[in-house]
Amino acid sequence: MNRQHLVNFSLTVLIACLGFILVGCKPDKLTLEIYTSDVEIAASGQEIINVPVTAEFTLLGEDEEGVLDQVIELSQKYLSSDSKYSKSKAMLGERLVVETKLPMTTVEGIKQSPARIAALIVGPGETVKYRIDLLKTRNLEQFAEELQDINLLLGLSLPASETVFRVISDSRQNVKVKGIAVFVSKKPYLVFERNLNRRDSIEVVYPGGSGSVYSEIDPIIGVDLKP
Repeated sequence: MNRQHLVNFSLTVLIACLGFILVGCKPDKLTLEIYTSDVEIAASGQEIINVPVTAEFTLLGEDEEGVLDQVIELSQKYLSSDSKYSKSKAMLGERLVVETKLPMTTVEGIKQSPARIAALIVGPGETVKYRIDLLKTRNLEQFAEELQDINLLLGLSLPASETVFRVISDSRQNVKVKGIAVFVSKKPYLVFERNLNRRDSIEVVYPGGSGSVYSEIDPIIGVDLKP
């Protein structure tokens, strides 16, 4: 095989391998739904709260070998048993939406939590009563390694390209939500603070794309409850 044929062969193999991959190996969007009364319960350490989470992925190419079904089957080891999966056609491939739950608890409580790829850790804040960190767990690394057993080009990483905290106030106390370097209603804020009345809700967006601080660090949101 001469050099030109070798180059052509290598390109053919590469294109075939790239025919079906998760774009950037991270979710396009991760939406977490948090009730303020659950924050208090989780902070007490008395109960692990299962927070609803929706993860959206874009997948390039056609899944002719059923790789996506293998990924879904493998993910069931690391996601809640009631997780739901939906597939649809996207512009350049397929779209996968996963509805699952992640534990919200304290640093101590996470030791009793089932294996999950991430967790919401509630602790005392500096300028608010509670800070909530979305943290990766060791299970994320293990899951990513097992994905590569299916296909070397598969993987998974966090934070997502966009993380959305949907905070819903169901507390009798006054609630304040705080975020740093976030977007709310498509408007950027270096420091965002908003008071919520009971039954109010708000979506705080943490961009995780290239150049954003949240492409390197885990998203954090503050919740203050006052009498």
